[in-house]
Amino acid sequence: MAAGLRPSERSARLLRVMLTIAGVLAATGVSIVLEPVTHVAASPLFVAVVTASAWLGGLACGLLATVLATVALDAVMASSWPSFTFGEEAVARLVVFVIVALFVSALDQARRRSESQRAILLERERAARAEAEDANRAKDEFVTMVAHELRTPLTAIVSWSAVLSDARIAPALADRALEAIRRNVGVQARVIGDLVDLARLGRGRFSLQLERVDVGIVVDAAAAAVAALAGARGVKIAVDADPTLPSVHGDVARLQQIVSNLLGNAIKHSDPGTTVHVGVDAVAAGVRIVVRDEGNGIAPELLPHIFEPYRQGARAANSGLGLGLAIVRKLVELHGGRVEASSAGLGQGACFTVILPAMPLTRTSASGAREDRYR
Repeated sequence: MAAGLRPSERSARLLRVMLTIAGVLAATGVSIVLEPVTHVAASPLFVAVVTASAWLGGLACGLLATVLATVALDAVMASSWPSFTFGEEAVARLVVFVIVALFVSALDQARRRSESQRAILLERERAARAEAEDANRAKDEFVTMVAHELRTPLTAIVSWSAVLSDARIAPALADRALEAIRRNVGVQARVIGDLVDLARLGRGRFSLQLERVDVGIVVDAAAAAVAALAGARGVKIAVDADPTLPSVHGDVARLQQIVSNLLGNAIKHSDPGTTVHVGVDAVAAGVRIVVRDEGNGIAPELLPHIFEPYRQGARAANSGLGLGLAIVRKLVELHGGRVEASSAGLGQGACFTVILPAMPLTRTSASGAREDRYR
């Protein structure tokens, strides 16, 4: 084991051994000086040396001091020096020294364990405090983001409402005001809906209306729902769905929400003139949905956290609360599937893959919608 020690550890161990030997030699010298005066060997000196060696150097140094002290004390007390004869008295002293060494070493080990446990507890306390501080900071940031996301459309609604209150407003401007109000009300509704969905998913109180679902139809409906957003940003959506897809057992509305969130995320991070590709095909595990964009990509340090709430990319300053992907992951998991994200890096686009389990071929068609509550 000594061969595996670092140089600093070997030096420290050698120093402890040398101090042990020096301590025994010092006790021997003092005993030789005191013995003619007191007519007794100063055995308490050797007990002290054994105690100090076991406390400072551990069991090995304590036992070494025990052997050396027994030999030295026997030699000091013998009529002729050196004698090194072990009689009953020498054996008794050896037993006493060994007991002292073991007892002190046990105390030293307990002390070291206590110090180690205290250090571990202190480290855990620091980690817990740092985590609590991060949680408080995240909470403050979240409140700030929510306030911003709700205040921005509300400000627009108030402004356009003031315009409508003017009796002299032109019809064209009135239509524009109504459209702006409707659009911003929709933005607020989406923000509030995402917050409610995430809260219910986090508490495990989320109901799914399960039935046999054609994933191809769901993807087409989701693409149509975000077509206006894509057109406004100059982004094209290309859907390639296998017509022979197996059915899945799921909630139509929530499956469309999964695809819509992925498409909305892809459109949000795509540049004008690019295309968002949606592929749907059958795999061994069930049905696979792949949403791939040609946009900003995902930084490597963000990729492992991309499905966590409130985590967004570099160009997400005005792109919502970052709840869409977190909701996607939870909804996919509720359907018994999984979702993965990949990206070659910033500027290289991103790809999101959803795997949903297919319904067994022997399963008959559901006679009606069924509500399942997941807890």
